[in-house]
Amino acid sequence: MIDAYYAAYRARDFNALRAIFPAAPDLDRKRIDALRKDFEPCDYSLRRLDVTAVTASRAFVTVDVTSNCRPRIRAPSQPINASPTFELGKSADGRWIIVNGP
Repeated sequence: MIDAYYAAYRARDFNALRAIFPAAPDLDRKRIDALRKDFEPCDYSLRRLDVTAVTASRAFVTVDVTSNCRPRIRAPSQPINASPTFELGKSADGRWIIVNGP
């Protein structure tokens, strides 16, 4: 699930993001549009997934991720390390989806 989130961002595909994060806010669309306009496709390196507060229909996942986005202009890129937390839930059809994202 978390891999698919970053794959959607790498592809800069808001529709792919909405498939796994139906409530993705307009801010995500704006971020993806800005990435498409100003950057080459970003690379995301995921490490250590920590799953907590698991129930049959809810979980929280924290992931260590390094993002490296190269600007379209010839400027150096600086990798960014973060540890966002995602809230996952079950959809009506029983699939795990992202309910709240970073």
